[in-house]
Amino acid sequence: MGQYNRLLRTEYTAGKEYGDLWETVNAGKYWRGEFHSKHKNGSLYWESTLVSPITDKDGTITHFLVVMEDITERRQLESHLRRSQKMEVVGELAGGIAHDFNNLLGIIIGNLDLMKRKISEDSKIQNNLEKAQSAALRGSSLTRRLLNFSQQSPEASSPVNINKIIVSLEDLVSRSLTGKITHETSLAGDLWMVELNTGDFEDMLINLSLNARDAMPDGGRLIIETRNTVIDHITTMGDEEMEPGDYVEIAISDTGSGIPKNLATKIFDPFFTTKDKDKGTGLGLAMVYSFVQRSKGHISVQSEEGIGTTFRIYLPRSLTMAQRMEELAKPDISLPRGTETILIVDDEEELTIIAKTILEELGYKTICVYGADQALQILEDNPGVDLLFSDVIMAGSLNGFELARAATGIRPGLKILLTSGFTGQMQNSKADEQWEKTLITKPYRDVELAKRIRDTLDNGDGNE
Repeated sequence: MGQYNRLLRTEYTAGKEYGDLWETVNAGKYWRGEFHSKHKNGSLYWESTLVSPITDKDGTITHFLVVMEDITERRQLESHLRRSQKMEVVGELAGGIAHDFNNLLGIIIGNLDLMKRKISEDSKIQNNLEKAQSAALRGSSLTRRLLNFSQQSPEASSPVNINKIIVSLEDLVSRSLTGKITHETSLAGDLWMVELNTGDFEDMLINLSLNARDAMPDGGRLIIETRNTVIDHITTMGDEEMEPGDYVEIAISDTGSGIPKNLATKIFDPFFTTKDKDKGTGLGLAMVYSFVQRSKGHISVQSEEGIGTTFRIYLPRSLTMAQRMEELAKPDISLPRGTETILIVDDEEELTIIAKTILEELGYKTICVYGADQALQILEDNPGVDLLFSDVIMAGSLNGFELARAATGIRPGLKILLTSGFTGQMQNSKADEQWEKTLITKPYRDVELAKRIRDTLDNGDGNE
């Protein structure tokens, strides 16, 4: 309470806003607003301010009543919410274009697969086809990563050997570092399998490597290590979220500037960054943390200013899938064949033709249609169809899941295999889960299609 309006002046207050404030209260009215101010220690904060004039018995303003409330946390939460809403819009846009984009990539990859099988391995053209296919597969990976970031893609996990992924990324990581930084790896032999999304792990490793690079502007060492480790109940006493068990430990260390202790608890917060606005979004470590959580793992950080930082990621060992992964890793030159009849449904004609060509070369009989209504008519007229292979998102009144339900209503026990490049916004019934779990993601390769068709015919339960 006082008479001096200079007490409310702040270097972050626009002159017009300041003028409006005093024009209002000098007219005998109260004013309410928000100011951006600075503490004596230099930190910025927001405050909600109410200014009300106090008058004497003659109506003359003698004092002002000022009530202030620190609303910094509320403003930060509102800011994060707005950013999250923007990301949600980006995610919806990405989901909208992903289906068409993956269809185009599917046409390219499918035709390249067909061409490679018709050209001798010693042909010079094979090298050109490999390069074209590699570029198309990178495009597919880019779409998947965008959808994973917006949490709108089907997140397929499989048993993998972390060491193989790290080795495959060594060149990319090295090229992303400056010439003053040395890149070292220490990878344990006989490393256990872990079950995760390979692309997500690649993103995590690159994010942490880039963070390490930025922490070493004058050079240093980036060290990536792996080992098997057993966590017991004593080890986990300080972390209730970490369950005892077998883990693969990945340590990413740098000899950089380190993380100040007052910031260590904030580094995984979305949009938190100490970098300039044009150099960081504050999403890199948030994505790392999200990946570790999805993988049912744990992440910790140890850092000393002026010495460096180590991130330790613990991913649970995959036991049930290890044998299956070894079988998948074995070379299999011949694709599984069959003589059954496959009904192919896709509103993208070129993709339908590619699937038809691949399957007919493997001995199957195929029927191709470009919509759900046509497919249902075929099923009513042709009792010889063994499997329905359908896109999920199609023009028309029914999507792939709805078509599958209608089809098994006409033909109980019909085998179903669905495909899509995007299913994140689909609101499926409980009955659709069996088909969603076995969905083949576009763009698919000829090998994958052949194996999934054969597996569905041999092991799929249909809807009996």
